[in-house]
Amino acid sequence: MICYLDDDVDQDLLIRLATARSHRRVSPRSIGNSGHHDALHFLYAASQQIPLLTRNANDFESLHEFAMGIGGHHLGLIIVYEESDRRKNMRPSEIIGALSNLDSAGVPLADQLIALNHYR
Repeated sequence: MICYLDDDVDQDLLIRLATARSHRRVSPRSIGNSGHHDALHFLYAASQQIPLLTRNANDFESLHEFAMGIGGHHLGLIIVYEESDRRKNMRPSEIIGALSNLDSAGVPLADQLIALNHYR
């Protein structure tokens, strides 16, 4: 699976684990987008026709609703939801495992907001 990483998941460990599992990823650091506004990350992923992976649920849920509300399209928003008990948050290895599970499930991603936590 290929995905664009939001700044909050653009981590060296996650990238190494993704590469080891043959997941292709686009890092904002690698293309000069690091630190850009969430809307610009969303626009980049949509324009490149690749899903976006983020932990930033609130902002990207709003961007998804906005895009759908104006008749726009995107190739999927994959969100890692944070738990109130931080010890239960997904670690990089769990995120990559869940991405593999999502990919294997063949779930259509286009125009969807996907909770990656459900694919642990």
